[in-house]
Order: sequence, then C-alpha cells, then structure tokens
Amino acid sequence: MWKIYGSPGAGVAVVTNGGRLEAALSSNPESLYLGAIRYVAPGTIEFGNPNSFDTILVKRASYAYEKEVRLVYWDTNNMHDSLESASWNETTMRFDGIVEKDDPPVAGRSFDCDVDVLIKRVVVSPFAPPWYLPMIERLREQLNLHFPITASRLLAAPPIA
Repeated sequence: MWKIYGSPGAGVAVVTNGGRLEAALSSNPESLYLGAIRYVAPGTIEFGNPNSFDTILVKRASYAYEKEVRLVYWDTNNMHDSLESASWNETTMRFDGIVEKDDPPVAGRSFDCDVDVLIKRVVVSPFAPPWYLPMIERLREQLNLHFPITASRLLAAPPIA
C-alpha cells in the first residue's frame, strides 16, 4: 500500500483507532458516524432494508484489501422536501406544485480535532529518502504536536535467531 497511496519514494501512515477518533472529535456538537466499508462485486443484488448510509459505505470488491472505514457527517437540517407545497390533483392523478431545488451541495465542513489525541503514531514509508523522517519530525515540532514518528521496518532484514 506504500507504493499505491504514498507519493513515489515518500509518504506517511497515520496510526489511530476508533476510540482515539471519537475522543479527538468529542468537542463537536454534531453527530459523526464511523462505519466499515462493505466491499461488493459489481452487479450484486442485495435484499433487506437498506439505510441511507448504504451508498456511502460501499465500494467494489476489488478494493477489499484496503479494509477502509469512513467517518460520515450528514447534515439533515438542510433537507429539501419537493412535495412540501404540492397538492394531489385527482383529475391528472399527479402532484401539482412540485418544487425542485437546484442549489448545489455545500462542499466541505470543518470540525475541531485534537490531533495529538487522534494520532497514536506516524510511520514513514520504507521508500522515503533519508531526509524525510527528520523533516516530518521538524514539522511536528513546529505544529507543537507530540506523537511519535518511526520509520517503517517493512524492508528491514529479519532478526537472526
């Protein structure tokens, strides 16, 4: 995954968990939802009672190696009811006065996050140049953060017994 998601030669992995994520975001009054991604084959038909998050928490089966989770915020205060001012017309057997809303969705949302609580540690890519880890350490210090930073041991020689 280093080669897939890290830039050529460099990249970092942020290590955290659900408890840290919850604690780091706890100062926000909004409800946030964490869900595991379900990986399904194209053309799969599923039966049951889907909920609103089904389309957000699904990816193609070919990405199952990612073992992804997603944090979701859903602002339902701005929902539009196109039938709110509509009335049923018995003659045409249709609704009259349907109002379509063409407002574009609002892009992005900021939340308070305690980064030192969120991050358990940062792991630097085994393909990173030698100057990369010290640069990440300096950046952490400049931002007054305190999580540990380590180099990946993925390409290290195995221990000799």
